[in-house]
Amino acid sequence: MSNAFLAHKKTRACERVKMSTAFRARENIRACDLFDGRLQRYGVFEHKTPDAPADRKCLTDGHNFVWAHIKDDGSVSTFDVYPFNRSTKILNCVASAFNTDIFSGDEPQFWGFETEEEWDAYWDTCMETM
Repeated sequence: MSNAFLAHKKTRACERVKMSTAFRARENIRACDLFDGRLQRYGVFEHKTPDAPADRKCLTDGHNFVWAHIKDDGSVSTFDVYPFNRSTKILNCVASAFNTDIFSGDEPQFWGFETEEEWDAYWDTCMETM
């Protein structure tokens, strides 16, 4: 079996599990740039999935995969990663190619805060207004 087929099979299986972690780049990345072939030098390429929604595209290295969510303006809003694959390699390639940092939903930068303290202060304010 080809690596692309295995990546597709793993993608379908993990989507059924529905457990994922979202990541966001610090800098805006346009989807047309993300999928223009520049990641191929890192061994990462688009895996075309015929039944994927128009606002989602898959990056793979043939074994691992990351889904990019595309906003109406053509920019990438988030990257979703699923269990059972080593998606960090792909995210690191994206970060290198676009000279940016990528943060998970567990980090304050994902939500637009620079520090944990800023994020905590925001939540403290929210709790006070409840």
